[in-house]
Amino acid sequence: MKKALSIVVLTLFSIAAFAQISYGPKFGMTLSRYATNYADGLEEPELQYKLGPQVGLMMNFQILEFLAFQPSLMYSKKGTGYNIEDEYSGDYVITGYKRDRISYLELPLNLALGLKIGPVKFQVFAGPYFAFALAGKKVWDYEENLNGIREDIKGDGKFEFVNDLPEEQKEDVFYQRPFDAGIDFGLGFQVSKVLINFGYAMGFSNLQPEISDSEF
Repeated sequence: MKKALSIVVLTLFSIAAFAQISYGPKFGMTLSRYATNYADGLEEPELQYKLGPQVGLMMNFQILEFLAFQPSLMYSKKGTGYNIEDEYSGDYVITGYKRDRISYLELPLNLALGLKIGPVKFQVFAGPYFAFALAGKKVWDYEENLNGIREDIKGDGKFEFVNDLPEEQKEDVFYQRPFDAGIDFGLGFQVSKVLINFGYAMGFSNLQPEISDSEF
């Protein structure tokens, strides 16, 4: 399982003044999902985007009049979801959903090129980002229909973040690698002391923990 095409961010960045070095709060929303890449031609689920908050602090180091370095330290909620619509036979049908929600501490490191037109300063930005998972939960709610007998199944389980799957896995615990990294890029414009960014991030990390041969 890989993290992919993960974030669309609307950011409001307020600063006291754009000097050579300035800083301020940064907040907005993320729209994220995972992507899967199964081996052996297995059918992959159609994953959905999840909306989540993002808050943190951004700095602006003005290198040249048109060039700035903009690192941020952010707390972000990401995740994914998929609907279950499986018909194993004419007598057994499952319908419902599962959702993943993961909290991350992120460090985007962007370079921004700016152009001022009248009172508005436009910019394009790009750079790497690094993220560390803090906590996570999977929730599910679906119905099993076996020969007309219906049963509602609801529950949740927490994520544990490991690079290698443990030999003995806990019940209702799900495993994911803690580190994510990728590229971040987008467009923005600044009016007075507010900078509004629309960004897109693409993760390159495989979030599936390593599975040892002894576990098969």
